[in-house]
Amino acid sequence: MDAFADKVCDLWQPGDIVMVHDYALMLLPQMLRTRLPHIHLTFSLHASCPSHIPPGTNMRLLSKVLQGAFGSDLLTFQAFMHSNQFLGWCAQEAPAWTPHQDFLLGRVADSCFVHPMAIDASRVLSVAWSEDVSQICDSLKSAFEDKKIIVSYTTASFNEETVYVAQAFNRLETLFPRWRGKVVLLQITSLPWLYRDEGASGSDETLVQILAAQNSRKKLFKQQLLETEHYALLRASDATIFPFAPEALIKAGLDFMLCQRGGNKRPVISEASPLRFQLPRVILFPRGDIDGIARALDRALGFSFECPRCHNQPGARDCPECSGRPPMTPHRVLEPLMIPTVEEWVGSITARLVDRVLQCRFANPVP
Repeated sequence: MDAFADKVCDLWQPGDIVMVHDYALMLLPQMLRTRLPHIHLTFSLHASCPSHIPPGTNMRLLSKVLQGAFGSDLLTFQAFMHSNQFLGWCAQEAPAWTPHQDFLLGRVADSCFVHPMAIDASRVLSVAWSEDVSQICDSLKSAFEDKKIIVSYTTASFNEETVYVAQAFNRLETLFPRWRGKVVLLQITSLPWLYRDEGASGSDETLVQILAAQNSRKKLFKQQLLETEHYALLRASDATIFPFAPEALIKAGLDFMLCQRGGNKRPVISEASPLRFQLPRVILFPRGDIDGIARALDRALGFSFECPRCHNQPGARDCPECSGRPPMTPHRVLEPLMIPTVEEWVGSITARLVDRVLQCRFANPVP
């Protein structure tokens, strides 16, 4: 934290707005406020706050971390539940803090707002629908042309989640025989492409070659993905599951929604994922529930149907192509998804900050 604080202090100029992100830097706002009392500062927590204190928690360190966020003018959260949980933790610790500092829970609550994360939607769309991505996407569909494609997107550090999904894939064919022999699971346990070390040497084989060469219904890819491969997987999949894991998988979930032009596919996510509060059209599963994951995948595969003639457009109920579709494939179009852009997110935060600063100045006018 000292290193981050040193760098910010070197770069900061009066009037600058500093935005601090997520729990790993939760101590930084208070440190910056101590060094630069007049700094304009926001802190955004993109993870959830536990609703209870786990056994064995060091309360002294926890208290210090929580207080670190108080140095910011604004605190933003992914969902109202997360904001309430954070305030609940603060209220529990307030009696211990009061003798040492001027702590008012109401003042902290007034600084808390809900602003779900945003992505650069225009760039995602331009890359995801580029010719290079389309070629990889076509190759994936060609390699598994007679099967539905399920993509499981997690990271190598979450082996437990990978095992759960693999077991659920087996249960899918047991619980729902109609999918037996008609689905393939692509388990991507890779660092997200944006963490890729461009200087690192990789295999000359492509994603499609590696997956197609494996003689199994469950195929595993552990190498680092290219950006084009990342978007091709999201476009080609009939069902995509994002088990709870960090390292940009929230962004991957938002990417998935932008990669579905037909709007008829739904991502499968863990109930513990913050994405559930941002994406209204998700299919949830209980973490660690094998049968629950299998049922969620069945629902997602059902939603993946897209008529080649009418493309599931409203008013096309009598389409002759759709008349012979299996009853498990719902024929309805989902509402367009509105994902805030980075510019909109920053603009909203900045407007809130200006209002907050002005309120403080009017409440405490300078003589």
